[in-house]
Amino acid sequence: LLCRINHEGTIIDCKVSSMEDLYIPLEELIGRRIQDIPFQEVSKRFTEAIHKVKESNTLIGIEYSIEKEKQKNFYEARFLPVFEDQIIVIIRNITDREKTEEALRESEEKYRSLVDNSPTGIVSVDIEGNITSINKKALEIYGSPSEEATKKSINVFEYEPLKRAGVSAAIKACIERNTTTTTENYYKSKWGKKAYLYYRISPVHDKDGHVIGSTANLLVITERMRPEEALRKSEE
Repeated sequence: LLCRINHEGTIIDCKVSSMEDLYIPLEELIGRRIQDIPFQEVSKRFTEAIHKVKESNTLIGIEYSIEKEKQKNFYEARFLPVFEDQIIVIIRNITDREKTEEALRESEEKYRSLVDNSPTGIVSVDIEGNITSINKKALEIYGSPSEEATKKSINVFEYEPLKRAGVSAAIKACIERNTTTTTENYYKSKWGKKAYLYYRISPVHDKDGHVIGSTANLLVITERMRPEEALRKSEE
Protein backbone atom coordinates (compact mmCIF):
# COMPACT_ATOMS: atom_id res chain seq x y z
CA LEU A 1 0.00 0.00 0.00
CA LEU A 2 1.38 3.41 -1.04
CA CYS A 3 -0.28 6.59 0.12
CA ARG A 4 0.50 10.28 -0.31
CA ILE A 5 -0.68 12.31 2.67
CA ASN A 6 -0.40 15.88 3.89
CA HIS A 7 0.98 16.88 7.28
CA GLU A 8 -2.44 16.47 8.89
CA GLY A 9 -2.49 12.86 7.71
CA THR A 10 -5.22 13.35 5.08
CA ILE A 11 -4.84 10.84 2.24
CA ILE A 12 -4.39 12.64 -1.10
CA ASP A 13 -3.67 9.61 -3.27
CA CYS A 14 -3.45 5.87 -2.67
CA LYS A 15 -2.31 2.81 -4.60
CA VAL A 16 -2.62 -0.78 -3.44
CA SER A 17 -1.09 -4.03 -4.73
CA SER A 18 -3.27 -6.38 -2.69
CA MET A 19 -6.84 -5.74 -1.57
CA GLU A 20 -6.44 -8.40 1.16
CA ASP A 21 -4.49 -6.00 3.38
CA LEU A 22 -7.12 -3.26 3.25
CA TYR A 23 -9.32 -2.96 6.33
CA ILE A 24 -11.22 -0.04 4.73
CA PRO A 25 -12.48 -0.04 1.10
CA LEU A 26 -10.04 1.76 -1.21
CA GLU A 27 -12.63 4.25 -2.44
CA GLU A 28 -13.25 5.35 1.16
CA LEU A 29 -9.60 6.10 1.89
CA ILE A 30 -9.15 9.23 -0.22
CA GLY A 31 -9.88 12.31 1.87
CA ARG A 32 -9.68 10.48 5.19
CA ARG A 33 -6.89 10.85 7.70
CA ILE A 34 -4.57 7.85 7.67
CA GLN A 35 -4.39 7.89 11.47
CA ASP A 36 -8.19 7.54 11.72
CA ILE A 37 -8.13 3.82 11.00
CA PRO A 38 -10.37 1.91 13.46
CA PHE A 39 -7.50 0.49 15.53
CA GLN A 40 -6.64 2.80 18.44
CA GLU A 41 -3.08 1.65 19.14
CA VAL A 42 -2.12 1.72 15.45
CA SER A 43 -3.73 5.16 15.06
CA LYS A 44 -1.56 6.42 17.92
CA ARG A 45 1.60 5.03 16.28
CA PHE A 46 0.69 6.68 12.95
CA THR A 47 0.08 10.03 14.65
CA GLU A 48 3.45 9.85 16.40
CA ALA A 49 5.25 8.90 13.17
CA ILE A 50 3.70 11.82 11.23
CA HIS A 51 4.74 14.20 14.01
CA LYS A 52 8.32 12.89 13.95
CA VAL A 53 8.54 13.26 10.16
CA LYS A 54 7.37 16.89 10.40
CA GLU A 55 9.85 17.60 13.19
CA SER A 56 12.91 15.85 11.72
CA ASN A 57 12.16 15.90 7.97
CA THR A 58 13.67 12.38 7.78
CA LEU A 59 12.43 8.88 7.05
CA ILE A 60 10.58 7.28 9.97
CA GLY A 61 9.72 3.57 10.13
CA ILE A 62 7.37 1.71 12.46
CA GLU A 63 6.09 -1.83 12.82
CA TYR A 64 2.65 -2.77 14.12
CA SER A 65 0.10 -5.56 14.13
CA ILE A 66 -3.63 -5.74 13.47
CA GLU A 67 -5.85 -8.60 14.60
CA LYS A 68 -9.01 -9.27 12.64
CA GLU A 69 -11.23 -12.34 12.66
CA LYS A 70 -8.82 -14.07 15.13
CA GLN A 71 -5.89 -13.64 12.77
CA LYS A 72 -2.98 -11.34 13.54
CA ASN A 73 -1.11 -9.71 10.69
CA PHE A 74 2.11 -7.72 11.02
CA TYR A 75 2.99 -4.61 8.99
CA GLU A 76 5.85 -2.24 8.41
CA ALA A 77 5.10 1.42 7.59
CA ARG A 78 7.66 3.92 6.32
CA PHE A 79 6.94 7.64 6.34
CA LEU A 80 9.05 9.59 3.86
CA PRO A 81 8.88 13.42 3.52
CA VAL A 82 8.70 14.36 -0.18
CA PHE A 83 7.35 17.89 -0.51
CA GLU A 84 7.17 20.77 1.90
CA ASP A 85 3.87 19.60 3.33
CA GLN A 86 3.45 16.05 2.04
CA ILE A 87 4.57 12.57 3.11
CA ILE A 88 4.72 9.29 1.22
CA VAL A 89 3.62 6.32 3.35
CA ILE A 90 4.61 2.82 2.21
CA ILE A 91 2.96 -0.03 4.08
CA ARG A 92 3.85 -3.68 3.52
CA ASN A 93 2.72 -6.93 5.06
CA ILE A 94 5.58 -8.58 6.98
CA THR A 95 3.53 -11.36 8.58
CA ASP A 96 5.54 -14.17 6.96
CA ARG A 97 8.80 -12.60 8.15
CA GLU A 98 7.46 -12.19 11.69
CA LYS A 99 6.25 -15.80 11.78
CA THR A 100 9.67 -16.98 10.61
CA GLU A 101 11.43 -14.87 13.25
CA GLU A 102 9.02 -16.08 15.93
CA ALA A 103 9.65 -19.70 14.94
CA LEU A 104 13.39 -19.02 15.08
CA ARG A 105 13.07 -17.45 18.53
CA GLU A 106 11.09 -20.43 19.79
CA SER A 107 13.65 -22.80 18.28
CA GLU A 108 16.51 -20.91 19.95
CA GLU A 109 14.67 -20.95 23.30
CA LYS A 110 14.10 -24.71 23.03
CA TYR A 111 17.76 -25.25 22.09
CA ARG A 112 18.92 -23.11 25.01
CA SER A 113 16.65 -25.04 27.37
CA LEU A 114 18.09 -28.35 26.14
CA VAL A 115 21.64 -27.06 26.53
CA ASP A 116 20.99 -25.64 30.02
CA ASN A 117 19.47 -28.90 31.20
CA SER A 118 22.04 -31.18 29.59
CA PRO A 119 23.63 -33.75 31.96
CA THR A 120 27.02 -32.90 30.42
CA GLY A 121 28.86 -29.61 30.46
CA ILE A 122 28.70 -27.64 27.21
CA VAL A 123 31.07 -24.79 26.38
CA SER A 124 31.17 -22.89 23.07
CA VAL A 125 34.03 -20.65 21.94
CA ASP A 126 34.78 -18.51 18.90
CA ILE A 127 37.89 -18.76 16.70
CA GLU A 128 39.72 -16.31 18.99
CA GLY A 129 39.21 -18.55 22.03
CA ASN A 130 36.56 -16.37 23.67
CA ILE A 131 33.80 -18.26 25.47
CA THR A 132 30.48 -17.44 23.80
CA SER A 133 28.24 -19.66 25.94
CA ILE A 134 28.51 -22.08 28.85
CA ASN A 135 25.71 -24.16 30.33
CA LYS A 136 24.76 -24.74 33.96
CA LYS A 137 26.46 -28.14 34.19
CA ALA A 138 29.78 -26.73 32.95
CA LEU A 139 29.53 -23.91 35.52
CA GLU A 140 28.99 -26.58 38.17
CA ILE A 141 31.97 -28.62 36.94
CA TYR A 142 34.26 -25.59 37.02
CA GLY A 143 32.79 -24.16 40.21
CA SER A 144 32.25 -20.86 38.42
CA PRO A 145 29.91 -18.33 40.08
CA SER A 146 28.32 -17.29 36.76
CA GLU A 147 28.47 -17.43 32.98
CA GLU A 148 29.55 -13.79 32.90
CA ALA A 149 32.43 -14.39 35.29
CA THR A 150 33.68 -17.29 33.18
CA LYS A 151 33.48 -15.34 29.92
CA LYS A 152 35.32 -12.36 31.38
CA SER A 153 38.13 -14.24 33.08
CA ILE A 154 39.01 -17.06 30.67
CA ASN A 155 40.20 -17.20 27.07
CA VAL A 156 40.65 -20.90 26.31
CA PHE A 157 43.75 -20.29 24.17
CA GLU A 158 45.52 -18.11 26.75
CA TYR A 159 44.48 -19.55 30.12
CA GLU A 160 47.54 -21.40 31.48
CA PRO A 161 45.77 -24.29 33.29
CA LEU A 162 43.92 -25.17 30.06
CA LYS A 163 47.16 -24.92 28.08
CA ARG A 164 48.97 -27.22 30.52
CA ALA A 165 46.09 -29.71 30.41
CA GLY A 166 46.25 -29.84 26.61
CA VAL A 167 42.70 -28.52 26.23
CA SER A 168 43.78 -25.35 24.42
CA ALA A 169 45.71 -27.36 21.83
CA ALA A 170 42.77 -29.73 21.31
CA ILE A 171 40.35 -26.84 20.70
CA LYS A 172 42.79 -25.17 18.28
CA ALA A 173 43.22 -28.44 16.39
CA CYS A 174 39.45 -28.85 16.13
CA ILE A 175 39.03 -25.37 14.64
CA GLU A 176 42.07 -25.41 12.36
CA ARG A 177 41.47 -28.92 10.99
CA ASN A 178 37.66 -28.65 10.97
CA THR A 179 37.30 -31.99 12.68
CA THR A 180 35.94 -33.43 15.92
CA THR A 181 38.54 -34.35 18.51
CA THR A 182 38.58 -35.80 22.01
CA THR A 183 40.88 -35.45 24.99
CA GLU A 184 40.84 -36.25 28.69
CA ASN A 185 42.86 -34.50 31.36
CA TYR A 186 43.08 -33.68 35.02
CA TYR A 187 42.06 -30.07 35.54
CA LYS A 188 41.91 -27.65 38.44
CA SER A 189 39.65 -24.74 37.68
CA LYS A 190 40.17 -21.06 38.42
CA TRP A 191 37.66 -21.49 41.27
CA GLY A 192 39.42 -24.47 42.86
CA LYS A 193 37.31 -27.37 41.53
CA LYS A 194 39.37 -30.46 40.68
CA ALA A 195 38.26 -33.17 38.29
CA TYR A 196 39.39 -35.55 35.61
CA LEU A 197 37.47 -34.46 32.51
CA TYR A 198 36.66 -36.01 29.16
CA TYR A 199 36.23 -33.49 26.32
CA ARG A 200 34.52 -34.08 22.98
CA ILE A 201 35.18 -31.00 20.85
CA SER A 202 33.34 -30.34 17.58
CA PRO A 203 33.65 -27.47 15.07
CA VAL A 204 30.83 -24.92 14.69
CA HIS A 205 30.03 -23.59 11.19
CA ASP A 206 28.22 -20.57 9.79
CA LYS A 207 25.56 -20.84 7.08
CA ASP A 208 28.28 -20.92 4.40
CA GLY A 209 30.13 -23.80 6.01
CA HIS A 210 33.02 -21.77 7.42
CA VAL A 211 34.34 -22.71 10.87
CA ILE A 212 33.46 -19.96 13.37
CA GLY A 213 34.38 -21.74 16.59
CA SER A 214 33.86 -24.97 18.48
CA THR A 215 31.64 -26.59 21.09
CA ALA A 216 33.00 -28.90 23.77
CA ASN A 217 31.01 -31.48 25.70
CA LEU A 218 32.50 -32.06 29.17
CA LEU A 219 32.05 -35.20 31.23
CA VAL A 220 33.54 -35.76 34.69
CA ILE A 221 35.26 -39.15 34.70
CA THR A 222 37.12 -38.85 38.03
CA GLU A 223 35.41 -41.92 39.52
CA ARG A 224 36.30 -44.00 36.47
CA MET A 225 39.94 -42.95 36.63
CA ARG A 226 40.44 -43.86 40.29
CA PRO A 227 40.35 -47.68 39.85
CA GLU A 228 42.49 -47.34 36.71
CA GLU A 229 45.04 -45.27 38.63
CA ALA A 230 44.99 -47.80 41.49
CA LEU A 231 45.54 -50.62 39.00
CA ARG A 232 48.53 -48.87 37.45
CA LYS A 233 50.09 -48.32 40.89
CA SER A 234 49.60 -51.98 41.82
CA GLU A 235 51.34 -53.06 38.62
CA GLU A 236 54.35 -50.79 39.25
